[in-house]
Amino acid sequence: MKGAECEMSDMISPEKEVVPFMSKISPRGSVEVWMGEIETMMRRSVRHETHKGIDAYPQMKRGDFVLTHAAMVVLAVTQHFWTLEVEASLNESGAAGVASYYEKMLGQLKELSVLVRQPLSKLQSKTLSALIVMEVHARDVIEKLVKAKVSKTTDFEWISQLRYYWEEKQTDLGPTHLLVRMVQCTFPYGYEYLGASSRLVVTPLTDRCYMT
Repeated sequence: MKGAECEMSDMISPEKEVVPFMSKISPRGSVEVWMGEIETMMRRSVRHETHKGIDAYPQMKRGDFVLTHAAMVVLAVTQHFWTLEVEASLNESGAAGVASYYEKMLGQLKELSVLVRQPLSKLQSKTLSALIVMEVHARDVIEKLVKAKVSKTTDFEWISQLRYYWEEKQTDLGPTHLLVRMVQCTFPYGYEYLGASSRLVVTPLTDRCYMT
């Protein structure tokens, strides 16, 4: 193959999910060089799709967003907005705000339970399945915060959770990035493309593993 026939333009997962590269890559020269270029382009492209998802989420119905974005983007973006909304509830109304947000989460889970019973592709079903696992855990976290009467964003019961933030942090991938925080630790989101992979049930033991 020559020319355009050799160009790499997309990432395709085993589930047939397609995520486009920001620009095409031609595998020329040493394999060590162009494999490194593919890895960099993967991370740039996933970051780009995540950024687009963060911009799109507030403008779309939640169900439409879930069904029209890559699974990784859906999980990362919904976790980001979950973090923002919980902290907004705490800052505005303290413990009462968290209790009110818990009711909102129950409504969101009910919407997902309706959506999952609609005619869906296999890819959409896998995305929804993974999202529901994460949303159920998020609901359990909020229930725990309500019982503990957490009222501030600095309370340990909240900062000990995995929280996702989109912040300015200039790197070779771009000017803003998804950062994951737990207690005093901050980790950059890796943007490693995983496709529409399944998620295991998240338990209190899983949370402890994250912390250690």
